[in-house]
Amino acid sequence: MCDRQLKAVKERKKKEKKDQIREDIEHNEKLKKEAAEEAKLQEVKRAQEREYLFKMLQENKLSKQRELEAIEKERLEDIRAQELHAAVLEKQEQDRMHEIKAREER
Repeated sequence: MCDRQLKAVKERKKKEKKDQIREDIEHNEKLKKEAAEEAKLQEVKRAQEREYLFKMLQENKLSKQRELEAIEKERLEDIRAQELHAAVLEKQEQDRMHEIKAREER
């Protein structure tokens, strides 16, 4: 009976060890799967962040370009206004000179 008990204990320990190894393998596989999923989520997140930053840079570039265009348009309008004002002053000066010349001739 002692041999049977020893054999039964050995078999039970062998089975327990085998079960423990199987559980360890399953646990390791689960951890690997979770790590892979986490890595995939992180990569997706990084890709989304890159896309968001690229879009923001594009919008900033477009905004800056529009701002520069508005400044240039305003500058050109100021130049045109100054030229128009100079033309009006020149016309007034010519009219005044004609008026003086006309008075002198009388």
